[in-house]
Amino acid sequence: MCSVCVRTYLHTLHTVIHYKKHLYIASYK
Repeated sequence: MCSVCVRTYLHTLHTVIHYKKHLYIASYK
């Protein structure tokens, strides 16, 4: 994979994880 693809993939993965974590914390309260 090209470096741009990897960077985009990692950024997307990080965003999804952050979103799920935020969603989990919100539902936990």
